Amino acid sequence: LVFPVLQNPREADAMTKVQAELDETKIILHNTMESLLERGEKLDDLVQKSEHLGNQSKAFYKTVSTLHTYETWQQKLQFIIMSILLYILKLLLKGS
Repeated sequence: LVFPVLQNPREADAMTKVQAELDETKIILHNTMESLLERGEKLDDLVQKSEHLGNQSKAFYKTVSTLHTYETWQQKLQFIIMSILLYILKLLLKGS
């Protein structure tokens, strides 16, 4: 007898049941591993997008900061020019 277990139908049914459960467990494990790999890829994509967004926000901050500095100096320059013009106008009116 090559397979003595298979000679007894009760034991053969139990072996078939165990084999079926093992096959089902393998399928579930395989699907779980595929899901984990997909999640890992999605997480990698999110990390890359997050890094890109971080770089864009830094560039935006730098641009806004530069623009704010430029506008501040422009306002100061306008104030100085207006002050000089008013001073010249005052001198001209005083001299007339």
